[in-house]
Amino acid sequence: MFTIKYLRSLGYKAGNDIFAENSWYFRNALVRANYSNLKKGIQEQSVYLEQFFRNLLLGEGHELKNRYIHIDYARYMAQGDNVNDNVNDNVNDNVNDNVNDNVNDNARLTANQQKIIDEVRKNPFVTQEELSECIGITLANINRNMKRLQEQALVRRVGADKNGYWEILK
Repeated sequence: MFTIKYLRSLGYKAGNDIFAENSWYFRNALVRANYSNLKKGIQEQSVYLEQFFRNLLLGEGHELKNRYIHIDYARYMAQGDNVNDNVNDNVNDNVNDNVNDNVNDNARLTANQQKIIDEVRKNPFVTQEELSECIGITLANINRNMKRLQEQALVRRVGADKNGYWEILK
């Protein structure tokens, strides 16, 4: 209600309709715009709130679907055989890996993969959560990059998930 009054005071013809039709989306967009959890690789994302207001004020036609706001949406969309690091990066990833899925042992490493290897060299007992926080990419992208590094036989996990460590092979 205060938002509508404020928008009207600025000269916009704002009504309750868009808020009524998209109340759940608007609420979730507000949460995502103000929520961050660096340990889990979750950063504030105002893009959803901006899309809502661009629809309201500028008449743009952004699709307002709650599934896009979901924190794990990019990972959900990336599941399957054709994983691509550029899956809806506006959602929560900011990934710039552009990894070629047909890698071989002599392949160039992405910048993020090199950062991961550097951090593992410093501390073989580093967790993927700590890597995510340290490097500044999501846990899903750390996981994906670690799998690729293992497939390329550049790193391997020694011991259990909880108390094991990473070993650099090359």
